Amino acid sequence: MSESNTQTAPRIGHFRKRLAWVLLILLLPILGIIQFSGIRFFKVPSSSMEPTLFPSDYIVTRTVDSLNRGDIVVFKDPDYANEYLVKRIVGVGGDTISVFGGAVFLNNAYVSEPFRYRPIDYVMDPYEVPKDHFFLLGDNANRSIDSHNWGASGSQGDEDTKGTPRSISKEFIVGKVTRIYLPPSRAGKLDSYPIRILTAN
Repeated sequence: MSESNTQTAPRIGHFRKRLAWVLLILLLPILGIIQFSGIRFFKVPSSSMEPTLFPSDYIVTRTVDSLNRGDIVVFKDPDYANEYLVKRIVGVGGDTISVFGGAVFLNNAYVSEPFRYRPIDYVMDPYEVPKDHFFLLGDNANRSIDSHNWGASGSQGDEDTKGTPRSISKEFIVGKVTRIYLPPSRAGKLDSYPIRILTAN
């Protein structure tokens, strides 16, 4: 019995090594495709995007040529290296954004936001989004630190600017969120909701 075990063990070890090499060879092209296609993976850190994204959802982002209102994006926190945030684009360069009456107004017009968690409980004076910038809000707006209150120095702005609007330059955008991949019960494609103007103010 011991002799048989002695002969079998090297065979098992050799098989495992070969299997590991085969798996590595198969995975390398996939990893290369992922790297060069601009695909990245992130974990949602907070409840600011509920009910679209929940804490501990795992998401996929993809680099795209253009971004539109309604797209969900992951971006680098401009004030903290190696930190990433996820929000929805509400305004692009040249837009004027304001918030009152529980709703967002785009260029003085009321817009449809079917993803909104509940009516917004704050007011924001008109803010013009600079060129090549994006105005980003969390779907759970009342529990989100975002473009409506980042202030000139960011989410931890000094006391003179904290609570004032701020947009994010396109250079900080990592990619558009395209799907949830974990947990399995929530896995699937994540569609954008185009922000539609309903009525002029």
